[in-house]
Amino acid sequence: MTATSKKIEKMTAAPQTLPKKRSLKELQDAGNLPDPILNEGCEEICEILNCISDFGKLVHGVVKKLESRVSYKKKESISEEVESGLMSNILKGALFVGHINTDLDSVAGAIGGAELFEGTPTISEEKLNGEILFALDECGIDVPPLFDKVPGAVEPLPDGTLLNICLVDHNEEKQMVKALREDPTGRKNRIVGLIDHHAISSSFCSDAPLFIDVRPWGSMSTIVASLYTRMGVRLRPQIARLLLMAILSDTLNLLSVTTTDADRFTVAVLTTFLRMNEVDDLANRMFKAKTKWIINLGAYEMVRGDQKDFETTGWKFGISVLEVTNTKVVLEVAQDLLFELRLLKKEKGQVCKFAQERKSKELDFAYLFIVDVTKQNSYLLICGGREKALAELAFPEANFQEAGPGIVAPGATIESHETMMFLPGLVSRKKQFGPAFFDTLNSPDFKCHKDANSKLFLGE
Repeated sequence: MTATSKKIEKMTAAPQTLPKKRSLKELQDAGNLPDPILNEGCEEICEILNCISDFGKLVHGVVKKLESRVSYKKKESISEEVESGLMSNILKGALFVGHINTDLDSVAGAIGGAELFEGTPTISEEKLNGEILFALDECGIDVPPLFDKVPGAVEPLPDGTLLNICLVDHNEEKQMVKALREDPTGRKNRIVGLIDHHAISSSFCSDAPLFIDVRPWGSMSTIVASLYTRMGVRLRPQIARLLLMAILSDTLNLLSVTTTDADRFTVAVLTTFLRMNEVDDLANRMFKAKTKWIINLGAYEMVRGDQKDFETTGWKFGISVLEVTNTKVVLEVAQDLLFELRLLKKEKGQVCKFAQERKSKELDFAYLFIVDVTKQNSYLLICGGREKALAELAFPEANFQEAGPGIVAPGATIESHETMMFLPGLVSRKKQFGPAFFDTLNSPDFKCHKDANSKLFLGE
């Protein structure tokens, strides 16, 4: 490993506290801002400029290496040569696929990872959100093929074999594409790689050693971008731009609580490499494209699009998230959203044959967080008495309010003025929403007027 690589590894080993923003004059005086940005008259101070200044010479050193590889592949050191060769052989020819209910980080990581390791990028589902389509169009990259339609993905190749798989941005069974989710035995042989920034699920296992790069960073695309640097492989500007947009998406333009120094450093590198000074504008246009797509979905899809289920101590809860630039247009259909949340709880049990078993598989709680990505606040919709009981303990400082004028209470154990909470400064499902619910449900102080559905099937 080179001296630069060692510095990067040490600096990005763990999440760091974000430094205080400084004025443009302070950044200029520090002498770390590259000429391309200063010469184009950037007047507004933004997080990107802070990142570039903070990491200074280290950013310029990495960018210089990336620029030397634009026209051809060049390994700067023996360690890069060895690492590139060994890793490429493991993942070469594999299908790279992200999670269902896919997002930009998942798609960009599959595309970037597949190009890096000479594999094939795929998408987990045909219906892509507006942010993904905007980013692909902005970068001039075609939509990857659907996983199910790639020869060797679901149907065997002429020689009877199936292609190897590298999972990106997920490792939980329930987030895998159907062909892998429903074949636990086969997937243990097919999955040869995992690139992720989530906790390793208890359902994830393999029959043989595999390539794994899992880091506690804010975006999986940050990991992919760092691999290009570590392995000394050419990074095309189109791929660099796509990875940059994915990092900005997953970290909410570096403002999310999940953002780490690794994300900030990588954004600084990619921004400088691409000679960009309109990053904030790019992020805003990207978020607006996603908002426009979301409000045209309808309440049914809004509740089920970015939705994940969790379980602890017998309780099951689901968290749906909408990240938008305009919360008002979403709250205009709050009544429909509350209704769909109640339906969603029931739907989770429909996979079971018997009535009692179906009831036991239903969600105990279903929530929708409407995240304002520009103001870094959230609105939590409360669809019933159970949800109210858990939310008021999970977020004790928040107050209940009406989800909208004339809203009708969605259940007998909740009033109309208890259908929503405003949560200032809370934006992350992984770092804030989920942990708050887990801590409350695991507390001996939590009490609900109804037992957990799981107890019904156990006869408790």
